[in-house]
Amino acid sequence: MHGNKSSLRLEGIFHRSRLALEECRDRPIVIGMKKWIFLLFVGLTSYGFYKILIHPMKLYVATGNPHKITEFKRLMALHGVDFPVLFGGDYGGMPEVDENGDSYEANAQLKVEGLEAKIGEGRWIVAEDSGLEVSALSGDPGIYSARFGGKIPQTERNQLLLSRLSNSSDRSARFICCYCLKSPDGKLYFFRGVCEGTILAAPQGGQGFGYDPVFQPNGEQRSFAVMSDEQKDRISHRAMAFNALLRFLKKP
Repeated sequence: MHGNKSSLRLEGIFHRSRLALEECRDRPIVIGMKKWIFLLFVGLTSYGFYKILIHPMKLYVATGNPHKITEFKRLMALHGVDFPVLFGGDYGGMPEVDENGDSYEANAQLKVEGLEAKIGEGRWIVAEDSGLEVSALSGDPGIYSARFGGKIPQTERNQLLLSRLSNSSDRSARFICCYCLKSPDGKLYFFRGVCEGTILAAPQGGQGFGYDPVFQPNGEQRSFAVMSDEQKDRISHRAMAFNALLRFLKKP
């Protein structure tokens, strides 16, 4: 991220200026009064720009889903994200978006563009799309995970999924998440996260949301809905995609 990379460079300038100021303080006679005044000016000027520009951007998250907002905030706290992040309630609500794309990337981009049409261009905007792909169902429900079975409660949606697998010995599945990030200059970046696992014979646990009660990640003996937030945030598809996004934002 250009703004974030500039911030890191400014931190380096501030750090070097601070070291110079400490040298001035410790050896004022050796370096001379004029140099001391000059370095003091450089240090204070650098610090002023540092304070003004250290957060030159705001990240707008294109979602009104309270579960996803909560999870995004947890991941931010876990990784020490300290730049301003705005969610649906901060910009008057997420506009309705017709998610008619043919991939997670396409739907995430549609959400970004939907929010951009509301708040204007020239901003950092990120959106996410995710789904559950079941091998025995040829990858379904996939990008239609939130609409699988029509407008029914999620508990019924989970039961519908289990009924479709009642005669199948292959229970392998994967959660997939894709973030789309748009920069102020219009460039698009995509970040994917995948969590492989198995569909259980019956729902398990009351934590999480969506298909969490019927999905058991590989290497675990429990569903996502049994895990604590901290345990889930180490291995989930959204955590993997978020980590990739954050690595990009922190790249020098």
